[in-house]
Amino acid sequence: MNSYDVITAGSITRIGPSLVGIVRDSTMTAQRRGTGLHWAAKYIGLPYAPNGRSKAGVDCWGLLVLVYAAEWGIVLPDIPGISQVPTHLQGIILEKEAVRDWWEIALPFDGCAVAMTKQSTIHHVGIWAEIDGGKVIHCVPHQNVVADTLRNLRLRGYRQAQFYKHKSWIYKSWI
Repeated sequence: MNSYDVITAGSITRIGPSLVGIVRDSTMTAQRRGTGLHWAAKYIGLPYAPNGRSKAGVDCWGLLVLVYAAEWGIVLPDIPGISQVPTHLQGIILEKEAVRDWWEIALPFDGCAVAMTKQSTIHHVGIWAEIDGGKVIHCVPHQNVVADTLRNLRLRGYRQAQFYKHKSWIYKSWI
């Protein structure tokens, strides 16, 4: 497997091919934020952990909680046990959350939430990243945090992806 050197803020970081698109195509957002890498690069590869809410490990909701708090200062409610309940119950819980605190939007923007479904209800979430033509950052059960295109999500069996803006999202000049 090839690896690549990325120079940021005077240091050299070695990354694998899965991060190359994130590093290569995220310079506009990173420059607007004054950082060397897109925010998503910090989360790719975090391990899956049921009920995980830290960099030590996350489930899909935990990734959303972690990223929103760290990157935008938005505190989301914890939904304990979401990754252990049956899929149809996950959908009920997540859709209730979506109605209360989120607005559905037609087009994604960097950092908006992505709700995914394989059947008829939402049961998986991720975050949209304006990298490499647009990718969904999400945690796959029993794997790590990955960046998938919408096409690749369909290949994984997700029939639909909906985009959401949190009600407390404040306009930031770098969006």
